[in-house]
Amino acid sequence: MKKTFFEIQTFLNHYSPKPAVGYVAQRLNSLSGLISGAIHTGSSHLAKIGSGLPQEINALSKEIHAKRFLENKHIGIRVHYMPYLKQFLAGILLKSGKLRQKHNFKVIIDGSQTGSRHVTLMLSIVVGNRSIPVFWVVRKGKKGHFPTEMHTDLVEKGITTLQEIVKSLAIDATFCLLGDGEFDSVDLQTLCRTTLKIDYVLRTSSDAVLYMMRATKLAQNRYTIPSNCQMKLRVFLSQILSFQTKNLKKSIFYTGLTPINLKNHCF
Repeated sequence: MKKTFFEIQTFLNHYSPKPAVGYVAQRLNSLSGLISGAIHTGSSHLAKIGSGLPQEINALSKEIHAKRFLENKHIGIRVHYMPYLKQFLAGILLKSGKLRQKHNFKVIIDGSQTGSRHVTLMLSIVVGNRSIPVFWVVRKGKKGHFPTEMHTDLVEKGITTLQEIVKSLAIDATFCLLGDGEFDSVDLQTLCRTTLKIDYVLRTSSDAVLYMMRATKLAQNRYTIPSNCQMKLRVFLSQILSFQTKNLKKSIFYTGLTPINLKNHCF
């Protein structure tokens, strides 16, 4: 574990926006220990991540130290997270060999139960066959749907931040938001299409009847999605086609796909 700790410590010190001396160095050492503990134990419980701290103290003291670190008012996202998220994104591109090419980041929005009393709404970046959470919000409650306002707030702040980061890296990158049926609200789609200007694919009911919009006039042609098609559609960066469900209360937007070809692009 010591080797992992020193490797993490070296990385954090190198990319820290502030010189790693005094209290800054102490906090980075603590952060290095917590990350090391999380890696070795595969857990995010305080007792587990605290086990990576280098201090010669008992397990309970390490757990208390970890809790105090998280509650420290001097620990902030701009100093202790954003600089390393920037390097994380650069690392994804470097590993994929697309550091100088246009890259499309797949961002997944999803909710999850956290412990027995909390739920988490998160944005994750797809890396290979894994999704790595990069932004999240936690609140008390049982597993269930979050309000639309929380969806749009997290997506707007998260995607905007990611766009700023890739811009600072001088990288030509686009983003595509992927989500389950919980996230097919008109507000979220409008945010993606008009404000963030990103592509997105959102799952919806497989028996939805869709109408194709042509300018301002609704076409008479009706297309029913096959029952075996779960609306997991490949994204093509071309024209945007807009659809509306039969009750005209929700809109679903797919890029470069016509209703008649939806079946061919399900996977």
